[in-house]
Amino acid sequence: MKAIPGGQYRPLTEEGIRRIHESALTLLSEIGVEVHSRLAFETFRQKGADCDPAKKLVKLSRTGWDEDISAARSWGDLPVNAVNYLRRIEKITGVPVGIVSVGPDRVQTF
Repeated sequence: MKAIPGGQYRPLTEEGIRRIHESALTLLSEIGVEVHSRLAFETFRQKGADCDPAKKLVKLSRTGWDEDISAARSWGDLPVNAVNYLRRIEKITGVPVGIVSVGPDRVQTF
């Protein structure tokens, strides 16, 4: 890939966005993240995350789904496992999921 001179940017392609998303999910579920805050680590542990205290490592399991969700326009359109995944994020973080995006178009965000 040819370097872009400073100040010149190209928007991400749909494939680029998908790859970033997939990488983030892989990081959280397979590699994990180090959590140095005792309070945050304990919160993740209490909420059911896979926690390794010796390494201060937290992993968030990823129960997937095979269905295409790009046509979803509401929570009710999502597969059960997708809703379960979002509810798990809410449980772990203690914060309600307020926005769900299933694609790059505005109509794909609810």
